Amino acid sequence: MGIIKVAICDDDQYMCEKVHDFLKLFFSRQHITVLYYFFADGMYLLESDEIFDIVILDIEMKIMNGIAVKDKICMERLNSKIIFLTSHRDMAIESVGRNVYGFVPKDEMNRLEKHLNTIMHEYKSHQLINITGESIDIFNVAYIHSSGGYCYFYDRQGNEKVFRILLNKVEKILSPYKQFSRIHQSYIVNFDHVQKCSYGSVELKRKNGLLYLSVSRKYTNEVSQKYIHYRKDRCRNG
Repeated sequence: MGIIKVAICDDDQYMCEKVHDFLKLFFSRQHITVLYYFFADGMYLLESDEIFDIVILDIEMKIMNGIAVKDKICMERLNSKIIFLTSHRDMAIESVGRNVYGFVPKDEMNRLEKHLNTIMHEYKSHQLINITGESIDIFNVAYIHSSGGYCYFYDRQGNEKVFRILLNKVEKILSPYKQFSRIHQSYIVNFDHVQKCSYGSVELKRKNGLLYLSVSRKYTNEVSQKYIHYRKDRCRNG
C-alpha cells in the first residue's frame, strides 16, 4: 500500500493533536506511511490542492461547519473517506451521507479505531486487473490515455505506467467496473476521480490542479448518461 494522505480539520488545536497522536499509533501498527495535514477550519481544507484519502472532520466549526464541508467534499472529492468528530451526539444524524464512515464523540476517541479499520479493510480489498502480466489496482487509476499502440495509466498524483496494449482491449477488461467510461478514441476515465462532467469535457481534480479531457461527439450522450447513473448510485449507496 502506498502513502495515505490524512486531513485533520478542527478549530481546537488540542483536539487536532489528540487525533494526530491516535492516528500515528494506529497506522504505525499497520506499518502504513501517512502524510498528515492540519486545518483550523473547513474553508482552508477545501482551498487545499491536495486530494485526501481520509478526512477527520469536526462537525462544529465557526466559519464553515463540518456538514457543509462534507457536502462540498462529496461533490468534488469523491474518494475522500470522512469520519466526523462531535461534542454532541444528537448531531450524529446530520452527519450521515455518501463517503461518511461514522462519527466519533470527542470524549470517546477509542471509537475512531472501528471506523479506521473499516476504511483500511476497503483499501486492502481493492479490485486488481491484469494488464500484460502486471496487477493494477483500479482504485488508483484516474484515467488512461492511448497513443501509438501503448496505453498510459495515470493515477491522481499524475504518476504514469505504460503498457503495450490497445485501448479497446483495456476497455473490455474494465467493462465490469461501472466507474470507468470511454470518453474519446484515446481516453478512458474513472468517474471516481471526475469532479465535473459537462457537455464536451470532463474535469478531473489532481494534485497540481484541474485536468480537462475532451469528450468526443461520438461518446457525449453515453458519457453523460453513465455519469448521471453513477452519481445516483453513489448517493443511493451512501
